[in-house]
Amino acid sequence: NRERFNILSVGRFDFPHKAFLIGLVKAYSTIKDIYPNVSLTICGYGPSEDVLMTELSLLSEKAREDVILIGKQSPESLRNIYKDANLNISVAGCYSLGLRYGILSIPARHYNYSCEVYGFSTDANRFAVSSVEGKPVIDYIEQVINMEEQEYVDRCKCTFESFTKDIDNESRCLLNFNNL
Repeated sequence: NRERFNILSVGRFDFPHKAFLIGLVKAYSTIKDIYPNVSLTICGYGPSEDVLMTELSLLSEKAREDVILIGKQSPESLRNIYKDANLNISVAGCYSLGLRYGILSIPARHYNYSCEVYGFSTDANRFAVSSVEGKPVIDYIEQVINMEEQEYVDRCKCTFESFTKDIDNESRCLLNFNNL
């Protein structure tokens, strides 16, 4: 119900590994034309920052106005950044942080310049780091934008529960391993 729908991506600007960001910027441009209340927050830093900045410079002036670039952050400050998001699209640990904070999250394909994704967190956690072909991100972003409030809340709750379930499973595996 927020006036602004904020898409978040957090990660190191290291392409081609995290080049999905280039595809996410392009998808944001398309979405922004349809849904003017959408914003894109990108949190990170790294050696490919100039490539990202070039892609951002190609956006329309209106789209650029609603892009928020946040540089390197401490782990403690990330909590508030995630809390300001409606949707997290990231890979690896930054994807998992979205789960931890209960933000509806979508894992993106790494080593690919388009933003291919694997679905919502509860169905796609196993793809947190994957190079398997995915699906275009735009359909998923639109699905979340148009989602009924209760469905969104339920999915966020399931997102958090999927994180805690994965932690419980990992803990059991470690305990079993230590008991061998």
